[in-house]
This record gives sequence, C-alpha cells and structure tokens, in this order.
Amino acid sequence: AEWLVPGLLHDKATALIKTLPKQARRALVPAPDIASQAIEQLPFGKGDLLEELAKRLSKIAGTEVRASWFDPTQLPEHLRMRFRVVDAHTETLGDGRDIGALQRSLGVAVEERMAGIEGSLYHRDGLTKWDFDELPERVELEDEERTYVGFPALMDRGDRVDLRLLADPHGASKANRAGQRRLAVLEMGAPIADLVRHRAAVDRMAVWFSPVGDGQTLRTQLVDLIVDRACFSDDGLARSFADFERRLDDGWNRLSTMVEPVCEMVSSVLESYNRIEVALNESLPASWQGAIDDIDQQLVRLVYPAFLTKTPWRSLQQYPRYLRAIGVRLEKLRGGVTAVEKDAQRARDCAIAWNAYQQRKQKHDEEALIDPELEVFRWMVEEFRVSLFAQELGTSMKVSPQRLQKQFEKCRL
Repeated sequence: AEWLVPGLLHDKATALIKTLPKQARRALVPAPDIASQAIEQLPFGKGDLLEELAKRLSKIAGTEVRASWFDPTQLPEHLRMRFRVVDAHTETLGDGRDIGALQRSLGVAVEERMAGIEGSLYHRDGLTKWDFDELPERVELEDEERTYVGFPALMDRGDRVDLRLLADPHGASKANRAGQRRLAVLEMGAPIADLVRHRAAVDRMAVWFSPVGDGQTLRTQLVDLIVDRACFSDDGLARSFADFERRLDDGWNRLSTMVEPVCEMVSSVLESYNRIEVALNESLPASWQGAIDDIDQQLVRLVYPAFLTKTPWRSLQQYPRYLRAIGVRLEKLRGGVTAVEKDAQRARDCAIAWNAYQQRKQKHDEEALIDPELEVFRWMVEEFRVSLFAQELGTSMKVSPQRLQKQFEKCRL
C-alpha cells in the first residue's frame, strides 16, 4: 500500500525526501530531480518502498540515507493510501487513510459485538481462579449477519482477572501472560507475599525504589516476578485447566529456589540505581550536562514502577551490567575535555538508534501492532550503549551500527 499507484510515485518520493533531516537533504536537491533519478530503475511494488528508496538515495548522495529518517506522517493526504473495509455483502464497515485508526476502531467494534453475542463463553468478569476448561488460541462466533474471529485473553485487573475476546492475536498473547500470572499469584501468592514482607532487605530496597514508586508497589512487583519465574519460566502459556494446574504444582516446587536469586538480583539493580541517582545529584561540571541529561533519560526508560514485570526476564538479568556501564561512563567523564567530547559523540551515535526505535514504536502503538523484532532492536540499543561507554564490561550479543541497521530492517513498518 505504501507504493500507492505508479502515477503518484514521483510525487510521493519527492515529498518523502523533503521529510529527511536537514543534513541528509543538503545532498539531495532539487528534490523533484533527485526523486526522478531514484525511481527511474525502481521496480514498482518490489520490496518495502522506504527501504528501497533509501538505498537509491544513498547511492545518489554518496552518503548513508536510512529508511527510518523518513517521516511519512508529514505526507499530504493524497499521497497516503485510502483503505475501505467491506463485509461479505460489500457493505462498507469503515474507511480512512490512517490504517492504524481504522484497525483500532473496527477492532473495538468487533470486540463489542462478540461480547454481545448470546451464549459467548469468553466474556466474564471477576475471575480469581482458573474455573474453566480450555483457553483456545482463537474462536469463531456467529450472529445473523457475519462470523467473527476472536482471540481469548485473560486481562489482569490487579485483584482479579477478566476474560475477553480480543480482535488482535498479538494483543491477546501479551495479555494472557499477565493474566495467567495474576491467576497464579491469586492462587499461590499469599505465602510468597509473607516471605517478601518479612525480608529485611526489602525495606532497604524500598528506599532505593522510592524515586519511582512506593514500597507496596515494589513488594507487589517482587511477588509477581517470583511467581512468574516459578510458573512460567519457559515463556509458555497454559491452554487448559490441566496445564495451568501443572504449572502451579511445578511452581510450588520451585518457589524455594526462586525467592532468593530474584530478590538478590532486584536488590543489586536497585542499589546500583540508587548509587547513580546520588552521583547525578552531586555538584558536577557544567560540561557534563549533556551526558547527565542522556543518563537521566536512559534511567527513566530502564527503571519505572512496573519495570520488574514489564521487562523481559532475559533483559532484566542484564540490568546490573547496564547500570555498571553508567557508572563507568561517569568515571570516564573525569578525563577532561577530550573525554567529554568523546562521550558526546557516543551519545549522538546512540541517539540515532534510539530515535529510530521511538519513531517505529510510536507508529506500532498507534496501529496496535506488537513486533518481536522491534523489541530485539530495543535491547540491542542498550547493548550498543555498553559497547560505546563501557566496552570493558562486554556485551551479551554482537552489536555495531551495521548490526543495528540489519536488525531494524527486520522490524515491521
């Protein structure tokens, strides 16, 4: 759909060039002539338009142009495809140029209609235990007009779970992880909560956590994380009562081996976080301000009220190293003017990758998309930071600007 029609490709390419950052545009003027050169041998509809156009422009400019630098949101309306969704009788259900908004509005309408179909087994509130048999990946419901495809999801409501049918399979999968964890906590969480409550170290951890949340939030997160690791460490989801019960039984057997390592890891993370916060609040040279702002933004992205359960476990395990890398960065800044200048350049390199992630993540959020490849890219950026600011600590994967670009090209547009 991004290619529009052949007759509008030149106009769209010209408009896209004008959305590039100023530094890239300087080598691509006049835009209409450059667009003509770029699309002259561009096979229409082959591959991704932004990626293919970026490759052509890179050759013309003699310098790198990345697909992530384009800003399609700035395009005039006539250069964005118009979509119309119809039913089996060709009656229009919705139309518009913002496919994300269209998907969301129709998705909500579908979910509301499925909830209203008499006899639906997948619209229940206030569950505190798994009291049904199967949780299929997808179901079909019919009314007098059409057939609906829904994806059962257990929605975490804090003190209960609600069962719903969602229109998006990725959203249902993500919700189910949190919902099943909540049911497990409700079934087996009281003894763990007592263990956590009576650990002396937790009070100290709560003090370190205080810049982002209160002590009760921390304790709740700890219980959720411990139960998650005990019952769902294989990243799988239960699809039946028997499977869920088996996970609970296995979880009980693993609890004693989970509490200590989880609490120790979280304590290490929060202690390092607190140490950095204290260091940043000291009287520091004015020339460090750019680095301090960058570190502050990084910390906000890493440590927030729900970070213990929102962060994938494999990434959470890397937090101690990520925070140590910040400490190493602060020490290196003491090397004088040259060290500060090198830090600023490294920060700019990181910003390019992070801005690309933010723009794509915002687009995905607007379109209700969940892309595992983009999440891989997000944590590659964190490893990239370590490689630049604290190379001596090592990385958990091979990472470089080229590898980042290759991974970003795998992400959905």
